[in-house]
Amino acid sequence: MCNVLTNTTYHFDYSNHGTFILYIFRLILLICSCIALLKEFIQILTQRERYFRAFFLNLLEILTYSCGVIFAIDTNICSKYSSIRCKYQYDFGALGVACVWTTLLLAFVNSLKLGKYGLLFITIFLYGLAIYLHFICY
Repeated sequence: MCNVLTNTTYHFDYSNHGTFILYIFRLILLICSCIALLKEFIQILTQRERYFRAFFLNLLEILTYSCGVIFAIDTNICSKYSSIRCKYQYDFGALGVACVWTTLLLAFVNSLKLGKYGLLFITIFLYGLAIYLHFICY
């Protein structure tokens, strides 16, 4: 796809409004992810031992923010002008969404104080909601 776009640039509208909006949202994602990564590194320096007690959750957060940075950057001229990501960037984006989802579930379980039953309820509820939304949208 990128070869077609870069070889036939006279057919591609670089000033498309949708492409500009995607650029703005990617820039916001990049800035927020970099700030969150900086916050995590400051926490590593200030909290040291206490930071590594919740290692799994903190690792998920670092992985989430890193995937956000990788997804948001432009790796070639084609992705800069067309907002089309490379395959590995989509893979990192999906990994970042999965990490955010896992972090959200862990936050719900820790805040509800219900342990495995809370996780079971939330998992079943969200899975049912996803199936319901799938049938509504399609």
